[in-house]
Amino acid sequence: MLVYIKHQPGQRGSWSEYDYTIHIAYAGRTLCKNGLPDAPADGHLSPRGWRRVILPAQSISYKACLHLLDRDAIESTLAHPSAPHTRTSA
Repeated sequence: MLVYIKHQPGQRGSWSEYDYTIHIAYAGRTLCKNGLPDAPADGHLSPRGWRRVILPAQSISYKACLHLLDRDAIESTLAHPSAPHTRTSA
């Protein structure tokens, strides 16, 4: 899954290596619409602290993105029943 990592400010004008949130990516921005990531496609850190990478869905850490991920999972489950009901003759 394509995600954006938003690093928080660290010491002396750098970005924190350990303090960050992971957002779901969609069409060049975060699905939760929290900021405009300017992360380059090569996976490097942008001047504003964004990084673009591919990680499993379990890595998402931003609460609004987790809520959207859960909502989409529930909606897709309800929209596609697992098996049609069949009748048996008695």
